[in-house]
Amino acid sequence: MARIFNTYGPGMQRDDGRVVSNFVTRILDGTPIDIYGEGHQTRCFCYVDDMIEALIALMISDCATPVNLGSDREVSVTALAHLIGRVLKMPVYLRHTSALIDDPQERRPDLEKCHRVLGWQATTELEVGLLKTAAFFAQMQEPSHA
Repeated sequence: MARIFNTYGPGMQRDDGRVVSNFVTRILDGTPIDIYGEGHQTRCFCYVDDMIEALIALMISDCATPVNLGSDREVSVTALAHLIGRVLKMPVYLRHTSALIDDPQERRPDLEKCHRVLGWQATTELEVGLLKTAAFFAQMQEPSHA
């Protein structure tokens, strides 16, 4: 059984409510990104191609117990917003709102079993994956020239 953590990439739905798609579309639209609290809370993001490799590794393994799959490279939500802005070469507008009571300050999956049993780890750098993802959303946003 795969326990998938924060996967992103081209093909995501614009309005799926995930942090990467939300931040990219807000920046493209020129609208503020809501940041809860100070924005120091961290998350880990795994590019879709890496996740596919992890799922294949799990499928061909003889592992019969749950395995966490994802990346363990943390980034704060504020740093993520600014990184996406740099990738898009567009300004980032942040709007700080009240912190959520149940919002974890750190969300990092324990991938020890994944590394040990599957011999797998994510390899796509966040900036590279965000560039591909942002290009996908920017292309979707461009008006068609028919």
